[in-house]
Amino acid sequence: MYHSKKIPLLGGVGFLALSIFLNAFGNALTIQAGLGSAPWTASAVNLSMALNLSLGTVLIIIGVLLIIVNTILSKEINPHLIAGNLVFIFFFGNLVGFFSSVIQQVNLGELVLYFRLLFDVLGLMLISMGVSIYQRVYWIIHPGDEMVNILRFKYFHGDPVKAVWVNFSIPMLLSFLSIFQNGELYAVNIGTVLAFFFMGALIGWWDKTLFKHLTHRTLQRNAG
Repeated sequence: MYHSKKIPLLGGVGFLALSIFLNAFGNALTIQAGLGSAPWTASAVNLSMALNLSLGTVLIIIGVLLIIVNTILSKEINPHLIAGNLVFIFFFGNLVGFFSSVIQQVNLGELVLYFRLLFDVLGLMLISMGVSIYQRVYWIIHPGDEMVNILRFKYFHGDPVKAVWVNFSIPMLLSFLSIFQNGELYAVNIGTVLAFFFMGALIGWWDKTLFKHLTHRTLQRNAG
C-alpha cells in the first residue's frame, strides 16, 4: 500500500483542493449543526471563546503549535513539510471560518434533533474523506493530520485507530480545560464522541475504498 511513485501535478492539485474543501466544509457543518465537532475543531471553538479570538485565527495558532510538536515527534526538521503545513493551515482556517459563516445563515441549529444529527454525521464523514485523500497525496497536509501520520507509521505500526485516539486526546483535554474560562463546553457533544471512536476507522476505510489508486507515500520517512 506504500510507494514512492509521484502523483501527476494536475491530478495532485485537484485531489488536494478537493480534500481541503471536504475537510473545511465538513468541519463547518459540524460546528453549525451544534451536536459536536471533531475534537480539534471543538477545542478551537472553545479556545476562541476563552481567548476572544476568531475561530480562523485560533485554528491557525493551533496549527503552528502542532508543527512544533510534530517536529519533536518525528525527530527531524523538514522545511518543505513545515512550509506545506503553514500553507495548509492558512487556507484551512480561513475556509472553515468562511463556510461556517455561510452555513450559519441556514440556521442548522434550529432544525429538529434528527436532522441536526444527520448533518453532523455527514460533516464527520466529509472530514474523514478529506483527511484520507490529502494524507495519501501528501503534498501539503494539516499538522494535526501529520501528527496522526507520524503516530500511525512511526509508533503504531500503521494502525490509524490508535493514532487518532492519541491525537484526539490532546484537543479533548484542551476543551475541558477551557471550562475554567468559559464556564461551559462548546461544540462538544455526540459528534465529538463519534469522531473520537470512529474517525480513525473511517479514515482507514476511505483509504481502501475512495480513489484506491492513491496510496500512502509516508512509510519510508516515518518508519521507526
